[in-house]
Amino acid sequence: MNVKVLKLCKEAKTPHKGSKDAFAYDLTATSVEDKGDGRIVYGTGLALQIERDECDKQAKDLTLGFQIRPRSSVHKTGLSLANSIGTIDEDYTGELKAVFYNILNELPNYKVGDRIGQLAIDITTNINFVESSSLKKTDRGIGGFGSTGK
Repeated sequence: MNVKVLKLCKEAKTPHKGSKDAFAYDLTATSVEDKGDGRIVYGTGLALQIERDECDKQAKDLTLGFQIRPRSSVHKTGLSLANSIGTIDEDYTGELKAVFYNILNELPNYKVGDRIGQLAIDITTNINFVESSSLKKTDRGIGGFGSTGK
């Protein structure tokens, strides 16, 4: 699968894997904006677009997109990715950014040039929601939040 990469600044780095078999692609910060309220916005200087070939276009029920995930080393910072996983819709062509909460001031934050997150592609199917007056009974039923005992 090809993904077009538009570098919005000269410092931007094309997403890259840390190792040959890594699952996701590292994203590098090209800018940082401290909002002053505990939020820190990191820009990547990149815009992406998935290239769909004719075969992909036939899969009309599938929607592609990207996810920005925190790196496993985020625990070494005072940061937490604001929405846990950032979803980038297939039709979004603006700059990829990641917003973090600064929750531990005594630990260092990411700086420009640091790898700030990981990018993975995701696939979903289009769903038709059909209103109903009832649902089939299941063994679990309405039990939630740990009700399976596992």
